[in-house]
Amino acid sequence: MSIRNWLISFSPTTLTSAFSSVTLGTALAWYLSNKFNPIIYAITLAALLLAQAGGVNLVHDYYDYLSGVDILYRASGFSHRPHPIIDLKLSPRDVITVGYVFLAIAFMAGGFTYSPWLVGLY
Repeated sequence: MSIRNWLISFSPTTLTSAFSSVTLGTALAWYLSNKFNPIIYAITLAALLLAQAGGVNLVHDYYDYLSGVDILYRASGFSHRPHPIIDLKLSPRDVITVGYVFLAIAFMAGGFTYSPWLVGLY
Protein backbone atom coordinates (compact mmCIF):
# COMPACT_ATOMS: atom_id res chain seq x y z
CA MET A 1 0.00 0.00 0.00
CA SER A 2 1.92 3.00 -1.27
CA ILE A 3 1.14 6.70 -1.25
CA ARG A 4 1.30 6.59 -5.05
CA ASN A 5 -1.51 4.00 -5.15
CA TRP A 6 -3.64 6.14 -2.85
CA LEU A 7 -3.08 9.23 -4.99
CA ILE A 8 -4.06 7.30 -8.11
CA SER A 9 -7.14 5.91 -6.32
CA PHE A 10 -8.44 9.46 -5.83
CA SER A 11 -8.78 9.64 -9.62
CA PRO A 12 -6.95 12.93 -10.08
CA THR A 13 -8.40 13.57 -13.54
CA THR A 14 -11.86 13.95 -11.99
CA LEU A 15 -10.61 16.47 -9.43
CA THR A 16 -10.37 19.11 -12.15
CA SER A 17 -14.17 19.36 -12.12
CA ALA A 18 -14.12 20.20 -8.40
CA PHE A 19 -11.33 22.73 -8.87
CA SER A 20 -12.95 24.41 -11.87
CA SER A 21 -16.42 24.67 -10.32
CA VAL A 22 -15.13 26.28 -7.10
CA THR A 23 -12.82 28.61 -9.01
CA LEU A 24 -15.50 29.64 -11.50
CA GLY A 25 -18.04 30.21 -8.73
CA THR A 26 -15.52 32.27 -6.77
CA ALA A 27 -14.63 34.33 -9.84
CA LEU A 28 -18.31 34.99 -10.56
CA ALA A 29 -18.96 35.99 -6.93
CA TRP A 30 -15.94 38.29 -7.02
CA TYR A 31 -17.12 39.85 -10.27
CA LEU A 32 -20.65 40.44 -8.98
CA SER A 33 -19.81 41.59 -5.44
CA ASN A 34 -16.24 42.85 -5.77
CA LYS A 35 -15.32 40.71 -2.73
CA PHE A 36 -12.85 37.87 -2.56
CA ASN A 37 -11.73 35.99 0.52
CA PRO A 38 -8.82 33.61 -0.08
CA ILE A 39 -9.49 31.79 3.21
CA ILE A 40 -13.06 30.94 2.22
CA TYR A 41 -11.87 29.98 -1.26
CA ALA A 42 -9.15 27.66 0.10
CA ILE A 43 -11.47 25.98 2.60
CA THR A 44 -14.19 25.50 -0.01
CA LEU A 45 -11.73 24.17 -2.58
CA ALA A 46 -10.17 21.73 -0.10
CA ALA A 47 -13.60 20.54 1.04
CA LEU A 48 -14.83 19.94 -2.48
CA LEU A 49 -11.63 18.16 -3.51
CA LEU A 50 -11.98 15.86 -0.49
CA ALA A 51 -15.65 15.25 -1.25
CA GLN A 52 -14.85 14.42 -4.87
CA ALA A 53 -11.89 12.17 -4.04
CA GLY A 54 -13.51 10.51 -1.06
CA GLY A 55 -17.20 10.56 -1.67
CA VAL A 56 -17.57 10.38 -5.38
CA ASN A 57 -14.52 8.29 -6.22
CA LEU A 58 -13.61 6.03 -3.29
CA VAL A 59 -17.07 5.36 -1.88
CA HIS A 60 -18.47 4.80 -5.37
CA ASP A 61 -15.64 2.39 -6.23
CA TYR A 62 -16.17 0.49 -2.99
CA TYR A 63 -19.88 -0.09 -3.58
CA ASP A 64 -19.34 -0.96 -7.24
CA TYR A 65 -16.78 -3.52 -6.10
CA LEU A 66 -19.21 -4.98 -3.54
CA SER A 67 -21.99 -5.28 -6.10
CA GLY A 68 -19.65 -6.91 -8.62
CA VAL A 69 -20.21 -4.28 -11.29
CA ASP A 70 -16.55 -3.30 -11.53
CA ILE A 71 -15.43 -6.93 -11.65
CA LEU A 72 -17.70 -7.55 -14.64
CA TYR A 73 -16.61 -4.31 -16.24
CA ARG A 74 -12.93 -5.26 -15.89
CA ALA A 75 -13.60 -8.75 -17.27
CA SER A 76 -15.12 -7.20 -20.40
CA GLY A 77 -11.78 -5.54 -21.20
CA PHE A 78 -12.94 -1.97 -20.67
CA SER A 79 -11.15 0.16 -18.13
CA HIS A 80 -11.09 3.94 -17.91
CA ARG A 81 -8.82 4.16 -14.85
CA PRO A 82 -7.20 1.91 -12.26
CA HIS A 83 -9.66 0.60 -9.68
CA PRO A 84 -8.40 1.11 -6.11
CA ILE A 85 -9.42 -2.35 -4.91
CA ILE A 86 -9.08 -4.50 -8.03
CA ASP A 87 -6.07 -2.94 -9.74
CA LEU A 88 -4.23 -1.08 -6.98
CA LYS A 89 -4.82 -3.81 -4.38
CA LEU A 90 -6.00 -1.45 -1.64
CA SER A 91 -8.12 -3.18 0.97
CA PRO A 92 -11.87 -2.62 0.68
CA ARG A 93 -12.05 -1.63 4.35
CA ASP A 94 -9.32 1.00 3.92
CA VAL A 95 -10.97 2.38 0.78
CA ILE A 96 -14.38 2.87 2.41
CA THR A 97 -12.84 4.22 5.63
CA VAL A 98 -10.75 6.83 3.82
CA GLY A 99 -13.74 7.71 1.64
CA TYR A 100 -16.02 8.40 4.58
CA VAL A 101 -13.29 10.23 6.53
CA PHE A 102 -12.82 12.53 3.52
CA LEU A 103 -16.58 13.10 3.35
CA ALA A 104 -16.73 13.89 7.08
CA ILE A 105 -13.87 16.39 6.80
CA ALA A 106 -15.53 18.00 3.77
CA PHE A 107 -18.83 18.25 5.66
CA MET A 108 -17.13 19.86 8.66
CA ALA A 109 -15.27 22.29 6.40
CA GLY A 110 -18.56 23.28 4.81
CA GLY A 111 -20.04 23.98 8.22
CA PHE A 112 -16.91 25.86 9.22
CA THR A 113 -17.33 28.31 6.34
CA TYR A 114 -20.69 29.31 7.82
CA SER A 115 -19.42 29.69 11.37
CA PRO A 116 -20.19 33.03 13.05
CA TRP A 117 -16.57 34.21 13.27
CA LEU A 118 -16.22 33.98 9.47
CA VAL A 119 -19.32 36.08 8.80
CA GLY A 120 -17.28 39.27 9.04
CA LEU A 121 -14.90 37.97 6.39
CA TYR A 122 -17.55 37.98 3.69
